Amino acid sequence: MKKITLPTGGFIFAITTLALLPLLIVTACENDDVSPVIPGPLLSFNTDTEVRVVAGEAATVRPTFRPLTIAPVGTTWSWKIISVPENSRVSLTSTDQSEVTLETDIPGKYQLELTGKLGLQVIVDTLVVKAYDETTLQGQYQLLVEADGPIYDLYGYQNKLYAAGGFQTIGGVKAPGIAFYNETGWKPLGLGMEPGAYVADMIEFQGDLYVVGYFSGPQEVTSPAVSRWDGTAWNAVPGLEVLWVQNDWGPLLVNSGTSLQVYKDNLYIGGYFRGRNLGSLQDYSVLKLDGNQLTGVLRLFNSLGNSGIRLEEYNGQLVAFNQYDKSISLFDGTVWQHMDIPIDANRYSYNMNAVHYKNKLLINTKTAIPQFQEEQVISDFFIWDQDQFQEVYSPNNFMHTLEVVGEILFTGETNGIFTWDGQRWGVSKEGPKFSIDVIESFQNQLFVAGTMNEGIYQIAVWQPLD
Repeated sequence: MKKITLPTGGFIFAITTLALLPLLIVTACENDDVSPVIPGPLLSFNTDTEVRVVAGEAATVRPTFRPLTIAPVGTTWSWKIISVPENSRVSLTSTDQSEVTLETDIPGKYQLELTGKLGLQVIVDTLVVKAYDETTLQGQYQLLVEADGPIYDLYGYQNKLYAAGGFQTIGGVKAPGIAFYNETGWKPLGLGMEPGAYVADMIEFQGDLYVVGYFSGPQEVTSPAVSRWDGTAWNAVPGLEVLWVQNDWGPLLVNSGTSLQVYKDNLYIGGYFRGRNLGSLQDYSVLKLDGNQLTGVLRLFNSLGNSGIRLEEYNGQLVAFNQYDKSISLFDGTVWQHMDIPIDANRYSYNMNAVHYKNKLLINTKTAIPQFQEEQVISDFFIWDQDQFQEVYSPNNFMHTLEVVGEILFTGETNGIFTWDGQRWGVSKEGPKFSIDVIESFQNQLFVAGTMNEGIYQIAVWQPLD
């Protein structure tokens, strides 16, 4: 909702519009006999919320006009710099034009303010330019296999590479939802999952491979949302029921898992869960497997069919977060603590990832702010060190996956591999574009999964070039 305020003598008359016009501030007139009508054309504009550039490069910024594409004749402009990074000596190319250029000089955040005037109408808007350090990343992809559906996870177990997702075949082999690779090729795990199911995450726990996803169980056993592979056969994990509900698209499986994490010798499972065997009839976001018993331990804001719970261990704590929210929950084994990530309250969340990096928690968020009839999607990185959040200036790319190898963070997104060494981003600028959803370090190689060549689902090995 936007508000326009107009002078009407001794009081302020307010008109509210439906997200069409920015806030318009005008000064009151001395003449009391003034009708609430804007003289002449209406001035309406906004600036982009954020602009990202490589440090040392120029950022050109300008307002966007709605519903017109240009400013009304007679509009005057005034830009000014509100704040810059410490030790920066930047200045604007001009201050009285609608479009200006800012020559960034060091990484950091630069905040600008634009004032537009047309008669009695005055609009003030701000924007942020974020500059980051970058180097070119050289590497190549070696294709390993193709699948007929998405790949959501890669994992090394018993010296074999496992792949999980929503595929039915991989490498020409029927292996619904999950398969492993050995010297002779890809192999299924038993009969795999039922049609329409998928596996979202895998982890080793007490010598067995646990999997979670959207399924009522492998075809051999009934074990909704979570199941156990002992190396030769599937085993049920008791505690959940096969529950279905009907929605506009057809039947929907209630219990589904999205992530797994071992913490203090127990297995924790993130997702959306409901059942009378969990200790309560209420819905749960995190379950704990204690021995052979599942119990509910945490409820977060998530809805049926829209669960995005992720789990990570960090400095002796279990971290849980809903990828569609803007907060994290920390568990020390006894008490949960909830913390909001410092993101503008006007944004709504699309996605979130986190990983333990150099004794800190690195969080990547994807949010959006509606602007008139459009929206600006923004990706942010934050470091949390148990004391405060610190922003990491980065390209405006949401990373689908985060994987730490030694001192380097590897990330994957629509344009391929990115790296971060704590100071500088490595960005791929040449070669094929591989939209990467999964990265897994296994046996001194970096395996990636995603789509290349007109949406073909593939697994490849990424090799750096010196």
